Amino acid sequence: SVHAISFDQNGSIYVLDGGNARVTKWITGSSSATLIAGGHESINVSHQMNNPAGMFMESDVSTIWIADTN
Repeated sequence: SVHAISFDQNGSIYVLDGGNARVTKWITGSSSATLIAGGHESINVSHQMNNPAGMFMESDVSTIWIADTN
């Protein structure tokens, strides 16, 4: 399920998919997404997410902050 959506200055869309514990990037005109973070289901290891619920993207798109509740 989608918990947050952000856009960058180029029109790309960043989607926080909490149900799949991942953030994806959709480039304008693309038919598929690029995995940005997570993506290996909700497991408890340092490089994965477990129930992410919010996202904030800095204006220069160099940093994406993710609220990972578990």
